Amino acid sequence: MKKKAGLIIISAAILTLIVLVMQKDDEKKTDILNVKEYGAAGDGKKDDTKPIQEALKDGAHKRVYFPKGTYKVSKDLLVSSHTEVYGDHAGIFPSSGMESVMRIKGSSVHIHDLTIDGKEKSLRGITVEPGSSRVHVSKGILKNFNQPNGPELSQQTVSAFRVEGGTSDITLDQSRISNAAARNPIKGWNHKVARGVLISPGSDDQPPARNITISNSTITSIGPKDDGDGIVVQGFKERVGLIISGNTFTNVHKRAIKIQSPGAVIKKNIIYNSFRKNNHYTTYYDPHKYDMWAAISVYADHTVIQQNSISGSGDYGRIIDVANASHVKIDANYIQNGHRANYRDSSVVSITSDKPRTGANITVSNNTLANGRYGIFAEKKIKGIEVLNNHPINVADYQNKALKETLRES
Repeated sequence: MKKKAGLIIISAAILTLIVLVMQKDDEKKTDILNVKEYGAAGDGKKDDTKPIQEALKDGAHKRVYFPKGTYKVSKDLLVSSHTEVYGDHAGIFPSSGMESVMRIKGSSVHIHDLTIDGKEKSLRGITVEPGSSRVHVSKGILKNFNQPNGPELSQQTVSAFRVEGGTSDITLDQSRISNAAARNPIKGWNHKVARGVLISPGSDDQPPARNITISNSTITSIGPKDDGDGIVVQGFKERVGLIISGNTFTNVHKRAIKIQSPGAVIKKNIIYNSFRKNNHYTTYYDPHKYDMWAAISVYADHTVIQQNSISGSGDYGRIIDVANASHVKIDANYIQNGHRANYRDSSVVSITSDKPRTGANITVSNNTLANGRYGIFAEKKIKGIEVLNNHPINVADYQNKALKETLRES
């Protein structure tokens, strides 16, 4: 009897264990929301907006999954807090003009392994809206953005990835951004403006964006030359805490990086000037003197440019362009005008200001400065520049006369 009772107890325990395992399996299944099970076709023909948005609406603390396919949408998709969105060889594209294919508004959002193809019908790929935090976008492809037709969007700035103010802890990593272009001048400025990544307030009342990282990604074909830049931060007076690290830039028409808000670290990026006499302004006067304006432009304080590699076939107006900025460190970079370039008028590092600046606290150290009229050009009205241990190669003057005099005075 005792033996039989023991067998009954063991059998009951095994049955309980099986039930628990089955419950866990069911829980795991419900953790993944398959958009096709919500009715999305993924055939590139049917409008999948409604079923996808229903899945995203149920996505809190779950994973929204896009199986292999091409998903057509007619309205922007909203991703809210505590949602993971990912795909398996899956792409999303707009059927008609829209502002942004996907909008993020919430905290703890992860989007990865998805392709967003604007088909030149969407102004943006992904927009991170005010109030969002802990947003991570990785292993994605964002491509083919332009100004849609119509009065609302046809004169606005194009951007593949847009981060607005009032956001924090936003990361774009291991992604590919390509072909963000402007066909029309933007309203109020009359120049064509496009960005691979744009970090800026959407309105004057938005607080700063903080702790933004763009890393290990490729950014290519951003144009035109009028104002086509790879990564831009602007519109914030307080330090943003922006890290731009390990990215590769090619075929970016005006400049790879533009800093107009304080607090940026630009480190270990590769910037390549892809042009040679085939990149021209359309809304500016074009002197045809350079192929890109700059690799990096710094117009804000507290910026570090370190261990980057800058080269190419064409030439720059100036390669690193520091204007009206203080507390700037340019250290241990390889900075070279293109091997096929005409660089007789180019400065490798240019430091300028609209007004006299004392105590600028700008350091240029341990860099290789190759192929230019000047290795370092600086205006005499800027005081507080330190130059240390740079290696000039094929430059007519390592330092211009005004900089030499300023350094002697200091």
